[in-house]
Amino acid sequence: MAEVFDAYWLGYQEPPGQTLEQTPDFIDYVTLFLAGPTEESTVTTAYLCKVYGEEQIRQWVNDVRARGTKVLLSFMDNESAPWSNVNMDTFAASAKETLEEWELDGFDIDAESGMPEEEFVPRFIALAEALSSVLDGKTLTYTCYQGCNPGDNDYEILSEVKDLVSWVQLMAYWDQPGTYKRLFEEYAGVVGNEKVAFGVKCGCEGNEESTLLETVKELAAWDPVDSSKAGMMMFGTNRDNTEFTTQPDWTYAKTIHKYLG
Repeated sequence: MAEVFDAYWLGYQEPPGQTLEQTPDFIDYVTLFLAGPTEESTVTTAYLCKVYGEEQIRQWVNDVRARGTKVLLSFMDNESAPWSNVNMDTFAASAKETLEEWELDGFDIDAESGMPEEEFVPRFIALAEALSSVLDGKTLTYTCYQGCNPGDNDYEILSEVKDLVSWVQLMAYWDQPGTYKRLFEEYAGVVGNEKVAFGVKCGCEGNEESTLLETVKELAAWDPVDSSKAGMMMFGTNRDNTEFTTQPDWTYAKTIHKYLG
């Protein structure tokens, strides 16, 4: 499988910042950030539509899909509706309606949650199973960073759902290249090299949560021995501008595109 380039678009991000329809056509997937569950276990896109509104965003989804870019929707829970309180059958049915109404190509699971620790593994397994059941073979990504050695939550989760997940996206944006490659190998040990992607975050030097451009180049070009990675994830397209990076617009995206295998 050719390495993929997936990039988040942050619906809550106030201008200045690139709008969704400006996504370059060399980006294979754009992931809409962020949707989640309501207290009634249905899908809400209120946070995603905070700035531009649902009608406008859905039109942009049509625009980018018409150019060949696939569109995913990312899910993360919240304090009022943690995954531990969500009825997964109800949520899956609502997610299927959203998938069809928005004409999406799949979902992303943001594996961060404030739910009780004892619920973390079983509820994320249940979420992956519920979403997979309504996707009919479409894309399901799992985005994480906390480690994947025996005893880790992600190890337990991915050991159960690795065949349901299209690929895993790491979001240890701040790691040095050597540390990040070791994290890659942890996850690859469970799901395989070809199902792990490096995630990077647009920003400027001195911002501890962003990824240096030299690191972006190295990770995009790197492949494990005798294999390949899933590709690269970027957070996010409407941060890839002078306002956030002090670089010309699309510097991060163009760098990934240039060096990605």
